[in-house]
Amino acid sequence: MTYKVYFSDHDLKQIKKLDPEVQERMLCVLERILYRPHHFVRKLAGRLGYRLRVGDYRLLLEIDDKEFAIHVNELGYRSSVYR
Repeated sequence: MTYKVYFSDHDLKQIKKLDPEVQERMLCVLERILYRPHHFVRKLAGRLGYRLRVGDYRLLLEIDDKEFAIHVNELGYRSSVYR
């Protein structure tokens, strides 16, 4: 069974501000993790959730295995996303 990805309105606005090549890369990576998300992400140290690396950008995620859902909590450049 595949997972579904959910974005907040704020995250969708952030994605639209990015370069089209980066947008395409993020969407390709998200499509790739729909079947086995735990294989591609790393657990965050010191707080709940996971991180997904897309070049110099990071997506902070929560994965709900019961509902097969991936919630994107935050995305941004790697130096600012963890603050």
